Amino acid sequence: MEQIKRKPKKRIFTYFLIFITCFAVAACIGFQIGGSVHTDYTIVITYSSEKDSWMNKIIPLFKQWFEEQTGKTITVNFRPMGSRSIILSIITGEIKPTIISPASGIWLPYLNSLWKNNPVNTKDIVHLSNPNLTTSCIYSPIVIGTWDWYNASVGGISNFQDIHDLTLDQFRWAHTDPQLSNSGFMTIIMMVAAYLSKNTTELVTTDLQNPNLQQWMRQIESDIAFYGKSTGFLAKKSVQLGLNAFMVYENIIIDFNRKASGDSSKAIAVYPSDGTLLSDHPFAILDTEWVSDDDRYAATRFLEFIQMDEIVAKAFQYGFRPLNETILQNPAYNSTFNTYFTENYGVQHDISVPIYGTTIDSLVLDQITDLWIVTRNLGL
Repeated sequence: MEQIKRKPKKRIFTYFLIFITCFAVAACIGFQIGGSVHTDYTIVITYSSEKDSWMNKIIPLFKQWFEEQTGKTITVNFRPMGSRSIILSIITGEIKPTIISPASGIWLPYLNSLWKNNPVNTKDIVHLSNPNLTTSCIYSPIVIGTWDWYNASVGGISNFQDIHDLTLDQFRWAHTDPQLSNSGFMTIIMMVAAYLSKNTTELVTTDLQNPNLQQWMRQIESDIAFYGKSTGFLAKKSVQLGLNAFMVYENIIIDFNRKASGDSSKAIAVYPSDGTLLSDHPFAILDTEWVSDDDRYAATRFLEFIQMDEIVAKAFQYGFRPLNETILQNPAYNSTFNTYFTENYGVQHDISVPIYGTTIDSLVLDQITDLWIVTRNLGL
């Protein structure tokens, strides 16, 4: 009789361990991507990248607050992107967020305009006048970022004309791609307004065709070292490339100095003397088929949460100013604000330069990137 061969017990035990290990890894991955975790609500937030530090801080607090307030659990999926990329990615269907937060409110009517270019879409995707669906609570001006030692060595940068003059020397700088990012977009608008000595609200499309303006901008752009996709990563890249200046939000300067090691150069903010634009970082709940009633309810609770004084105050250390300055009447919040908005962190306590208007002709907004395309550094 043929003898029956049996597998050694050790081998069976090994197979069992492999099976258990694979199961555990698969379960872990499932939990990380949310597929195996049940929560009562889920929202998706896409926001401009310079808010990343603040958002990473407050989203866990929101989840805890939401559960305490409602007795329900919530999953928040969030992703930083360039502001214009957010708008275009919604139009193409690449992303389908519940809430968007570009760096500036100028993008919201632009999104509505693009959205309704499709005849299927008969209503606005963002309701600008409904405070329950669209709100702002923080802001940050656009500044020329540079280094304290470099600024001193050239006698101080004040405005874009100084940058223009420095391009005749060995000067390398950067701003983001205005086709993708709000800060680059606003930088081009500010350049035009500065050269023409106009408020941004006075700009018209014929201004963009001015040949003297275009030649002036070509000279400025000629020393651009790279065009970043997102403002939040621009300062770090500027350090890596050893650039002399870079266009960012004020909060990037504070956040950079807050994280800098003792041997790092100090970044400083130069507020352009001709004027600056403020980024008001709106949060808007989208009105579209992929946002359900449950999504909208959870999203409105998020908008309620971010307007709480204690949550707004947490943005101070990341370099954001409060739109509602009554919060600074609280001594504790005022102390935090005064800690970070100082020369120690490379910024001014008060903004002393003119503030440009954000109600800009829609045709100018449509064509401003065309101006950049014909004046940009073609070597990049």
